[in-house]
Amino acid sequence: MLMLATSISVVGQLRGDSYASAQRTKSAKFYYVYDGVPGFVDKGEDGVVRGFLVDIMKQFETYVREKKGISVRTEFIQVPNKDFTIFMSQVKEGTGGVFGLSNVSIREDRLADYSFSPAYMNNVSVLITNSKTPTLPGLAEISTRFAGKKAYSVSSSSYYDRLSGIKEQYFPSLEIVSLPSVDEVLKEVSRNNDAFAVIDLHYYIQSLKTNPIKRHSVGDRGQDKFGVIMPKVSDWEPIIKEFFNSGFIGGPEYRKLIGEHLGKGALRLIEGVN
Repeated sequence: MLMLATSISVVGQLRGDSYASAQRTKSAKFYYVYDGVPGFVDKGEDGVVRGFLVDIMKQFETYVREKKGISVRTEFIQVPNKDFTIFMSQVKEGTGGVFGLSNVSIREDRLADYSFSPAYMNNVSVLITNSKTPTLPGLAEISTRFAGKKAYSVSSSSYYDRLSGIKEQYFPSLEIVSLPSVDEVLKEVSRNNDAFAVIDLHYYIQSLKTNPIKRHSVGDRGQDKFGVIMPKVSDWEPIIKEFFNSGFIGGPEYRKLIGEHLGKGALRLIEGVN
């Protein structure tokens, strides 16, 4: 089934159906909020929303129908300008069947405000520059080799936290500039020899096709894990946990979807860096 995207300004509260009410009516409305991550969830020129996470949620809808007897109606909500902060806020303020689809790392500080699915993928972050930058031999040398460069990142993201850690440990004078989206970060790094950033490995793989960027392998780190987020009050958390733990994550259909949406080498690269 084709999924048509709805672009909105962030006004009002999204109210999806709770699992409790869906048990009574045997029907549920889900809102899928997304910012736009190539390969994971993004709107094509034809207006159709596709991606790895889209297909995972389709599998979840099938699970809910077959195991719980509940039919699901869905609507995709794209936040303006792929703004990650707005995306997080929109999900936090929702109720019931509201799900945030993006590359959101499961972090302790977010658990007070959000419910998370189990991890659907290990998150590998990589250090990138413009392709003209000489290879960084070690992080301990970053303050001298990258002298004069600024770091660019999305505020309130794991990327920003990673750069803050590099600043604290290796590069005290580093200036970190906040931008609203990873797309803007990639544009800055692509056109500016005095810029660097930390992004996720899948972004790097996708961006190689169109951007003159370079990965410095000494900056690879596989530590965080991605999850689907929900409002803290969501009673769908146990149900999506049940689905994820049913054998789907890591199974043949899951691995097939990674190959279809992220490329056949993506799983090998992600597992290899970890």
